[in-house]
Formats: sequence, C-alpha cells, structure tokens
Amino acid sequence: MDHHYLCGIIQEIEIKENIKILYACESGSRAWGFPSLDSDYDIRFIYQRRKNDYLSVFSIEEDIKYPIVGDLDIYGWDIRKVLKLLYKSNCTLYEWLQSPICYGDYSFFKNDFITLLDYAPNLRAHMHHYLGLCHRKMEGLDQSNILLKEFLYIARSLLSALWIETNRSYAPMEMKDLMQLLPSDLIKSLESIIMIKASVREDFIFSPDEKLCIYMKNTFKKLKDTVMTIPALKMSVEPVNSYFIDLIRKEDDDN
Repeated sequence: MDHHYLCGIIQEIEIKENIKILYACESGSRAWGFPSLDSDYDIRFIYQRRKNDYLSVFSIEEDIKYPIVGDLDIYGWDIRKVLKLLYKSNCTLYEWLQSPICYGDYSFFKNDFITLLDYAPNLRAHMHHYLGLCHRKMEGLDQSNILLKEFLYIARSLLSALWIETNRSYAPMEMKDLMQLLPSDLIKSLESIIMIKASVREDFIFSPDEKLCIYMKNTFKKLKDTVMTIPALKMSVEPVNSYFIDLIRKEDDDN
C-alpha cells in the first residue's frame, strides 16, 4: 500500500477527531521486518487534544480505535495515556517509538519524546513481558509443523528478552538487530525463514529448523532462571508530569 496514502489517512483522522496527531507509525510484522504477502498494516498513533479537554471535570477517552477494514488496523493513544504507560515502562510504547516506518511526526515529536525512554526503564518488567509472550507459544516448538508467523513471534520475543539480559537495555524493535545475538549459522537459518515468510500468506505452516528450535528452548529456560537478576527500576513521576505540562503550555504559545 502506498506510503503517501497511509500518511493521508492520518491527516484525515486529525480532521475527523479534531485532534493533533503527534506521531504515527507502523507496528507489527511490517515494522519488525518480517511481513507476509497479506500482512495487515498496523498503524498506531499518539495524539493530543485541546487544552480545555484536559481541564474538563469529566474524564475523556484516551483511546481512538477503528474497526479493522481490509488490511488496515488503526488505533491511537492520547498523550496523557502514553505518559502513564511510559511511567509503567510499557513495552509496546518503547517499540512504537523505534518503528522504522513513520506516517507522521509533528514538530519532531519522536526526537524529543524518545529521550524519556531512558528515564529508568523497568528492564525486569520488559523481560517478563517478552518471556510471557514466549511462554504461551513455546509448546509449538515441539510440534513437527507450526505456523511460520507464530515461530517468528516466538523468536522475536525470545531475542528481545535475551537482548535485555545481555545488554541491560531495552530491546530494539527490528528483528535484524535482535538476530545479531544468535550464532552466525543460526542467523542464516533465521534469515532464510524470514525470506520464506515474505513470499507466503499469514496462514503458512512450515517445519522449523531443529537446531534453531533447540537453541530457542534452551535460551528460554536460561532466561527464566536469570530474569530476577535484571534491574527493576521505577521511573520518577516528575519527568512525565513536566513533559505533559510543557506540551499543554506550548499549545498556548502556538495559538
């Protein structure tokens, strides 16, 4: 789908919802680096309402979600919700801000906001998140056949957890960066699997590489044993409050 067309959808949402979209990106397999022929476009955005909306006695909706139409899956979070999630070290937010596919970046929002990601991220919570995603799917590695996309979901989540354990930093979004943690022969195996996925549909079933499966199962076990050694820092509320106040004040300056 044409990138210019998708950027236009973001502009239409701004007008329809009477909001300012600060940032819009691709999430999911297209941003991770292993789309299928029929992968959805998972468009995510961060938006800001008018100042008076935040001063209302009654709470406002902090999500905008549209029904999936065709291969378009679109939803967004209000900046206030985003800051609350940042305070909780939400992994999804960390991924959005690293997406290689951008559909909108108001006044270089990403460059300013991404500095907040380094304010004491709870790496243990991140690692628990990725191991939790693996845990629900690991038994698939014992089967002779598995959905190819499920296999790559496991691999990416596992490598994200391994990145945190190895580097003591939050994980990058793209598979091409994560797979550098693998032995060279397994990198080649994973690259071949990603190439296959690019030429098939989402429901494609394949027989996974046995050596890669053994590595993944052993790594999962090791990471479960080491997760409690990872720092569990708590972010101060001050940076998120200051950011929100400055953002709302800036609206007055712009007007």
